[in-house]
Amino acid sequence: VLSKLSLLDMHNIEYDYLCVPYFCEFMQESLDLFRIDRRKIIPLTVGMCIQADTIILPTSTSQENNHARCANYYIDFLLNHTRKKMLDSIENIDFKRDFPEKIFISRKDSSNRRSIPNEDEVFDFFKPLGFQRYELTKLSVAEKIALFHHAKTIVSFVGAGSTSILFCKPKTHYIEITQKMVEATYFFIADKLDIKYSSINDSTVADLLRGSPLSSSASLSLYCVKKFLKEHPEL
Repeated sequence: VLSKLSLLDMHNIEYDYLCVPYFCEFMQESLDLFRIDRRKIIPLTVGMCIQADTIILPTSTSQENNHARCANYYIDFLLNHTRKKMLDSIENIDFKRDFPEKIFISRKDSSNRRSIPNEDEVFDFFKPLGFQRYELTKLSVAEKIALFHHAKTIVSFVGAGSTSILFCKPKTHYIEITQKMVEATYFFIADKLDIKYSSINDSTVADLLRGSPLSSSASLSLYCVKKFLKEHPEL
């Protein structure tokens, strides 16, 4: 949604009302940070009909001609426009807290949807290295942006929360735990924004061929974590 709004923004296209998904708090916060006037918002609901003299329907913002399931390859100039606008919005916010340079993104708040039964064991490898663990649902959108922007190293299980790497500084090291999934969205964003990307991946050939249920809960191979840390002593 924000990338489509960026298209309107960049071309100075004006509108009287904006019909968008608006049922979650993070959607409302994001649109506030994007400086959308709440009085113009019509919350999108199932089965609704809209009558207007003119309807503006922004095009798909994918970099690819073909739709890639479970991946979003956004065009680089839209990523940069969205990134700058959101970072500008939090620039003068006093968060009254310091954000660490090393963060570990938890999935304990996932309500069993792709939860990690052995997450504590995984984090035990990173905690002695100075990583602090965060559950993103406990943070506001502005706090998430600031958290990722100030971090120098990020470890995260693949998930929507990783979208905030959009706000990382160049050269930030983003370490993604892919866990039996074929998911290239965040690799793509990292590549476009000059973010160092690494992967801890316990996928098998069979996983890569058939994919894996997005809502399944699964433990992570600790061997893969040990192997990765041995290969990256600088962490």
